Amino acid sequence: MPHKRVSLYLYLSGIAIMLLGLPTSRFLMSISQFILVGAWLSYGIERVLEEGEHPGIKWPLVLFGKLFSGLWRQKEALIFLSIIGIHIIGMLWTQDYAYGFRDLRIKLPMLLLPVVFSTMPALSKKQLNSLMGVYLFALFAASAEGIFILFTKDITDIREISPHISHVRLALNIVLGVFITIYLTLSRKSGLKNIYRLVALILGVWLFLFLLIMKSPTGLLIFAITAGIVFLMYVFGLQNRVLRTIIPVFLGLMVMVAGYSLYTMIHEYTSVESFRYEDLDTKTARGNTYTHDTIHFPGVENGSYIGLYICPEELEEAWAGRSGMDFHGRDHKDQELKVTLIRYLNSRGLRKDADGIAALSDADIRAIEGGVANHYYISKFSVRGRIYQMLFGMDLFRRTGNPNGNSMLQRREYWKAGWNIFMAHPVFGVGTGDLKKSFKQYYIETNSRLLPEYRHRAHNQYLSIAIALGVMGLLVFFAGFFYPPYKLKRHRVWYFTVILSIVVLSFIAEDTLETQAGSTFTAFFYSLFLWGTLSPKGEKPKTQSDENI
Repeated sequence: MPHKRVSLYLYLSGIAIMLLGLPTSRFLMSISQFILVGAWLSYGIERVLEEGEHPGIKWPLVLFGKLFSGLWRQKEALIFLSIIGIHIIGMLWTQDYAYGFRDLRIKLPMLLLPVVFSTMPALSKKQLNSLMGVYLFALFAASAEGIFILFTKDITDIREISPHISHVRLALNIVLGVFITIYLTLSRKSGLKNIYRLVALILGVWLFLFLLIMKSPTGLLIFAITAGIVFLMYVFGLQNRVLRTIIPVFLGLMVMVAGYSLYTMIHEYTSVESFRYEDLDTKTARGNTYTHDTIHFPGVENGSYIGLYICPEELEEAWAGRSGMDFHGRDHKDQELKVTLIRYLNSRGLRKDADGIAALSDADIRAIEGGVANHYYISKFSVRGRIYQMLFGMDLFRRTGNPNGNSMLQRREYWKAGWNIFMAHPVFGVGTGDLKKSFKQYYIETNSRLLPEYRHRAHNQYLSIAIALGVMGLLVFFAGFFYPPYKLKRHRVWYFTVILSIVVLSFIAEDTLETQAGSTFTAFFYSLFLWGTLSPKGEKPKTQSDENI
């Protein structure tokens, strides 16, 4: 029947548009949900028409009765929807209704998408493969745009290569994309021809390299842990006992090698040779006096003392000959430019004098003007710079107690603030809408050292839920999120295992559900891989070959 093709067309179109929008466009994320709801309504109309009798003026009642009777049979979906339910209940004791309704609007995908996917017909393996191809195309486009920005624009922060959604959200998409290519390339169940497997392999390598270029600690760590989880699942599923023993040992050795590499980096950064002040040079090559200042410039960076071999007068004069920016002014990151310059010279292993500035390239000068204080920070293909940034921030915090500008130390402050707010309202929380208000009030009352622009929320989804809804709300959240896959036995299926691992791990370091991109990413893929390939109850069962998609 022609009308049966309408809902299917809308359904597949809505999913494809969502997959295109997740890494590239908030607008497409929104419009796709309208299309999916339209497909859901169209499917309900088709089912009513199949009854053979026109319901007349009772059309709306019959239609929604048909739709929600299907939902009622999906007990696991109803349990998941309790997450939204507890947020709505949390509005009863909130004070900031504007923020509360904004939060509910952001989490709306967690209401709409489970309803749609749990009641629509199951996707076939061929349809799912095609849709994953659309998603990989979108990821390639987003990553290609990021590479274009990286090499054609003068950026000072790697996060600028993700112009449409946050750097971390894009990293989560890229991680998922890599695992999709692994499945399409290696799994016999994917049913792909060899040429498409080759394309998937090439895309997987490209996306993995882009993930390294992004230098997102959260993304890289989530990738590593998820890879370990799915790898161990594969290993323990092997029948060969020898392989079940050898492979984990090999994996352990790889982890040890990675740990040793990290240790070596940290050692190279922090270790310096001992010296005596009387043995240090006192004059520059031009006859001016060096200052060895470990008071205003304490600490070690890149294996050398920042405060040694500084000649302020030569620095100021030589800098004026290389740049139009004021030596005593601020760089583009609003940092003291002379401090940025001294640290940059130190990172290059140069003395802080005229000869040191003369040894800098024009690209180095532009980097310093942009606020880059260590030449490793501008490396496009190394994670060393990111690690060095964290080490410098930790050393600065140790000496001054200042967490500003270091994402890891700022998270520590967020978690500390969040825990204290939670402990003040442990049972039912502060209410759905008072999360932001509670943090703002806490920072003021405790005279937080965080600058206003760094005073954010918990950066931990579990803690955010506990603050807003208390222990009771957190328990409902855990039940709603983890019981459905356990009941449907999807926790050992590749696609769902991967997305569950990515999302659950992201909840530790991010407020994933507090943004449109994060909430939509979570709700969409959770619902697609949990319900989208399983026939709703009452529908014709799927073939066994599709069960582990």
